[in-house]
Amino acid sequence: EEALEHLCAHYEAGHPGALLADDMGLGKTLTALSFMGWLKTLQNDDRIPAKPSLLVAPTGLLRTWAKESETHLEHKALGYRIDAHGASLKTLRVAAKAKELDVGLPVLDVGHLQRADWVLTTYETLRDYQHSFGRVSWGCVVFDEAQKVKNPSVAMTDAAKAMNAGFRVAMTGTPVENRLTDLWSIVDTVHAGKLGAL
Repeated sequence: EEALEHLCAHYEAGHPGALLADDMGLGKTLTALSFMGWLKTLQNDDRIPAKPSLLVAPTGLLRTWAKESETHLEHKALGYRIDAHGASLKTLRVAAKAKELDVGLPVLDVGHLQRADWVLTTYETLRDYQHSFGRVSWGCVVFDEAQKVKNPSVAMTDAAKAMNAGFRVAMTGTPVENRLTDLWSIVDTVHAGKLGAL
C-alpha cells in the first residue's frame, strides 16, 4: 500500500517518474500492476487522456507479468494487451525485412501499438525497435529489473530514455549493483536531471 501511494503521489504531483526499489519479494510487480490499473480507471473516468502503458521486462519475466495481471486484477482490468516480443513481432511488422536501426524508421505498426491498452516487451526489443516504440504516446512506461538501464552509455539505456512517456516507473531490488553510476542512470531514466549531471 505504501509503495502504491508512493507512485500515485509522484504522479499526482506532476513528477515525470519514480523509482520503486523495494527489496526482492515485497510486491513490486503487484504494486506496478495496481498503479497501471489506477491509471486505467482514471482514463475510463475521463480524468486523464486514454493512452497505453508500456511494460519493459527481461524475457523470462514477461509470462509472469501476464499471469500476475490475470491473478491479481479483475478480468481485463488493464484492457487489451499486445505482446510485442519474440515471434509475435511478425504480426506487428509493416516493413518486411528492414532492420529498424539500419533504416532509422519505424517498422512496426505504430497505430496498432497506440490502440492497445498495455504492451509487454523486452529491453532488447525496445532497443531494436526504438523508432516504433518512440512514436507512441505512452501514458506510463514501467521498467522492471531496471538495472538493465544502469549503464548510461549503452543503446538500451538511450532507447529507454527516448520513450515518449507521461510517467515512468523504474523497479529494481538492486538499484546499485557495482557503483553509484548505476543508481544515477536508473533515476535519470525516469526523472531526467533529478540527480544532476553524471
